[in-house]
Amino acid sequence: GLADPLGREVPLELFQDNPTVQQIIDRVADLLDGRASAPVAAPAIIEPAEPAEPAHPAEPAHPAEPAQRSATGNRLDLSIMFFASSDADSPRHRYELLQQACRVADELGFRAVWLPERHFHPFGGLFPNPAVVAASVAPITTRLRIRAGSVVAPLHDPLRIAEEWAVVDNLSSGRVDISFATGWDADSFVLAPERYASRRDATLETMSAVRRLWRGEPVRRRNGLGEDRDVCIHPRPVQPELPMWLTATRSLDSFVVAGRAGHNVLTALL
Repeated sequence: GLADPLGREVPLELFQDNPTVQQIIDRVADLLDGRASAPVAAPAIIEPAEPAEPAHPAEPAHPAEPAQRSATGNRLDLSIMFFASSDADSPRHRYELLQQACRVADELGFRAVWLPERHFHPFGGLFPNPAVVAASVAPITTRLRIRAGSVVAPLHDPLRIAEEWAVVDNLSSGRVDISFATGWDADSFVLAPERYASRRDATLETMSAVRRLWRGEPVRRRNGLGEDRDVCIHPRPVQPELPMWLTATRSLDSFVVAGRAGHNVLTALL
């Protein structure tokens, strides 16, 4: 089972049928009351991740037992991810599920929440800027890693990516991770049409630039008077190094590139 922060064993079978957040809450409550029974379903996909501590970790009420480990000894952690959504709900409630889910995931010892970037479409359209949404999650959680899944790198200036996520890193006391994606929806590239054809190279260049900026290194840019200036980002992030992923799904080359560069990989079964 998966040990939650209270030191109780939570069987992984409770999550194998892709339950809703409310179903997870009900099942865990039933488990603590001794009424739970595991659903019958296909094996769940569980995210492997290296343990990482926040800058100011919250102490559980009771010592937690070791997390479940695979046969190879790697830690197995559960995370939640958002993508599909609609803005048809009342404006007062559009982000309620997200915030409730993050609170529950934080309390139950989940590893992370993944927040997407999606433009100009009702499907996922609640997330045009994952950094803004992440900033709303930071103050209501204490341990949950806050991850961009993904930032569509070719659509943005790396200075803006580094600046925005440095703010979230400060708000969360150093719990930010970012996965970078090339983007696939041509309509999203109305924001940067000149980068659509070269989006793979643009993504790798952006990742390299964001890493340097995060470390405090300057980049040279031309200002409004035509003068070259070296600029650094502020505020300085809490984490000295930014944990980075490369999003890869259907292209084998993306996995190869990530492996060669030593990046983590965010993927899905598509």
